[in-house]
Amino acid sequence: MDTSNITYNPEGFDTDATGIISSRHSKLQVFARLLLVQQEVDSLGIGDDVLRTTLRTVVDTVQDQRYSVVSVDSPMIETTFLPLAQALGIPEKIRLQQIRHWWKAGLFHTSFGKPTRDKERSGIILNLLDEQVTTILNSSPDKTTWYRQFCEKNVCRDDSAATRISRTLDNVNPRAASVALDIARAWCTHGNVGLLTNSIYPYTHELLRIEQHRTTIQIKTTHINTFIATLRADVAAVLRMLDDLVEATRMMEKPANQICIADHSVLHQPAYTSVRRKFRERLVPVREYCIAALAQCRACDPTEATILLDTVFANGIAGLIAWRASTLSEGHADTFDWHRIKHIAGPLI
Repeated sequence: MDTSNITYNPEGFDTDATGIISSRHSKLQVFARLLLVQQEVDSLGIGDDVLRTTLRTVVDTVQDQRYSVVSVDSPMIETTFLPLAQALGIPEKIRLQQIRHWWKAGLFHTSFGKPTRDKERSGIILNLLDEQVTTILNSSPDKTTWYRQFCEKNVCRDDSAATRISRTLDNVNPRAASVALDIARAWCTHGNVGLLTNSIYPYTHELLRIEQHRTTIQIKTTHINTFIATLRADVAAVLRMLDDLVEATRMMEKPANQICIADHSVLHQPAYTSVRRKFRERLVPVREYCIAALAQCRACDPTEATILLDTVFANGIAGLIAWRASTLSEGHADTFDWHRIKHIAGPLI
């Protein structure tokens, strides 16, 4: 994993997260402004807070069909959120995932070949399958027509495979709308970090766990955003280092039982558990490598990287909160808030 060009924005998001958030944020803004226009409200000059409040009203009104019965007079999920899903490219992603799954399961005609580890050849075949499926989908909105064309064009293995694929494709748009609803809800609840929901970013879960600590701490201060941004950058850097460590130990051709596992639960495990102790013991032989890699991922000096490493491995996010509170308080006149953070975080360690 290339960590040489990692940078963090003022909110503490690395380059990968920033790209996803920036793309999705603009599309959510457009969607929320359209909702305001439908309500005959001038959306010019309106900031994120109002847009999220508007979107929250719609999200709360639209009941998720996966879990509850929607009343007749409620806006349907697909009708409301499919335009957002299409703007985010969600239907296409779901369809491609399904096509890959069907190919591996042998549901397509044998003329397309069998799954292979050759990435280039696999990419060519999957693109060809996607073109075939897209052409059939664009020919008609009716799944019965899709089924007939899948059979006539010898795209599928047999009639039962064509039936299965047609039924699943007919459900892609409702699924995509539901995913878009989840993303919108996460943005309303957590702000920009919520835009990483249902994305390819690998550390979304851990960054959302930081938001849970924000609620627990319940501190209102002008410095809290700076504090949260620092935590995000710390957590992302530690997780990148662990993932990089897995690749590095594989390159060392060590036996399987000696390869360090990127156990992300180290961020959440209670202090002094056997799992945390065994994890730390397993990393002793590569400690110096971890410090150097973490210093590069976090763009800090080895001394700070050593403290960050030991703090997270010993006490997880709770320990990280207490440590960062002590370091940040040195740079702020408003030290009362930081001491309060330390006081609240202390019992969590």
